[in-house]
Amino acid sequence: MARPTDRTRGMKDAEAKYPHRVDVPVPGDGLGKRLPAMLDWCSKNVEPGQWAEHAYSERRKGSAPLYFSRWYFMTEGDAVAFRWQWMRDEALAGMSDREVFNASIRMIRRYGGDAASEAEARVAQCVRAGDTAAAEEWRRILRTVKRGDGDGR
Repeated sequence: MARPTDRTRGMKDAEAKYPHRVDVPVPGDGLGKRLPAMLDWCSKNVEPGQWAEHAYSERRKGSAPLYFSRWYFMTEGDAVAFRWQWMRDEALAGMSDREVFNASIRMIRRYGGDAASEAEARVAQCVRAGDTAAAEEWRRILRTVKRGDGDGR
């Protein structure tokens, strides 16, 4: 007779092996097409054996459980890049415009992308939010990037 499977063994192994975690909240209707896209992103951008993913839930007394897709990474850089790609709003919370721009440049350099497009998107976001000072700072950064004077610092 076969032994029962320890369904938490893989998660326990990941908890012990990988020091960096990113919890992605799972909405009531699931992650849909985002989950295979996240798995594909990890396969293309993180070395094999340097990441894992498992379902995770938190149960608090008197409330419904919270469900997450928990992503494990060997390096902080991979965890930050994943968070940047899939949870950008949460990753940027509390950062200054300069910190956001510098983080954008690091991610663009490592994983590809266009600094000018990122700066243009930030200008538009600031204009929509009515933050004219931040929009002007991003415009200045955009001009610097388009001139080719480094990364806008």
